[in-house]
Amino acid sequence: RIIAYFQRPVLNAVLLTYFLNTLGMANMEASLFLYLRDKFQWSMTDASWGFAYVGMVMVVVQGTFIRRFVPKFGEVNLLITGLLLAAVGMFGIGLSPNIPVLAIAVTFMAIGSSLINPTSTGTISLLSDSSEQGAVMGTGQSLSALGRVVGPALGGWVYRDIGWGVPFFVASLLILVGFVAIWL
Repeated sequence: RIIAYFQRPVLNAVLLTYFLNTLGMANMEASLFLYLRDKFQWSMTDASWGFAYVGMVMVVVQGTFIRRFVPKFGEVNLLITGLLLAAVGMFGIGLSPNIPVLAIAVTFMAIGSSLINPTSTGTISLLSDSSEQGAVMGTGQSLSALGRVVGPALGGWVYRDIGWGVPFFVASLLILVGFVAIWL
């Protein structure tokens, strides 16, 4: 089914973006604890508070703003905005010289990610015939699961063998490829 759905214009771009975003996020999540420890000497507890902050930003955006913004701006516009914010945030994490800059970058990434997930899922649903929505949504979830499997390995390898900030640049690039696919 993945091959069949990737042959469909527009749907293929959204499925690809869904996969690339999940791959980039999983890549980031695997590397961020190490990055915080190695670059900023944060303990696991400190880093956990940082992840809790990201989670709270995502809860606020998804729980409060998504239902208001989708009717006003449309799913695709929010998806594009989310992709840009997440890519900028990821890139900023990799360049962060200090905690305040890191906090700003992580906030951009969290807001962007919270816009991407519901709008890409909604867009996949809207692009599917009602008789096949379950199958198409399941295919999207399968691609997302693949990203969650490959992402941590990619992030760990890049972090260890290429450089501390590089997993975040890779995540930014993956998300930007998704942005270009949606834009086109």
